[in-house]
Amino acid sequence: LQDLKTEIQALANIGMVYLDLEKFSEALRYFFQGLEYSDRLQDKEEMANLLVNIGMVKARQGDYSSTIDYCQRAVQVISGAGGEAILWEAYFEMAHAYRQLQDFRRSLDCYRLWIFNANISIIVDLTDQKRADILRSFGDLRHLQLPD
Repeated sequence: LQDLKTEIQALANIGMVYLDLEKFSEALRYFFQGLEYSDRLQDKEEMANLLVNIGMVKARQGDYSSTIDYCQRAVQVISGAGGEAILWEAYFEMAHAYRQLQDFRRSLDCYRLWIFNANISIIVDLTDQKRADILRSFGDLRHLQLPD
């Protein structure tokens, strides 16, 4: 079982490299293979992580509805099982996707959930680019006048 968990993590890491290289079909291939193995192990944390990773690929491809679907699945899988960092990433990805779809109310709701699920260890680990992206996202939304 430990070997399979290690293989799942390796598949996720390889998929992330392909995502960084913008080789989306390759990234998805590794993420889906890891998802299959994590389902076999019933490893909720790895499953949720891979679902968020798939959502990230879909966002980079401009398929924001699929991003939301995969991230919602991740939230369902991980809820009650810990995984704050995964929840945090899922809500951030959904907030961005809703913003791209111009559903600003849901975007703000997800940003609020994202903030609620943040903790100091997650924030400290952010890269400067990710911090800048986050601040830009909030700046893009602050001018909106949303109905109650």
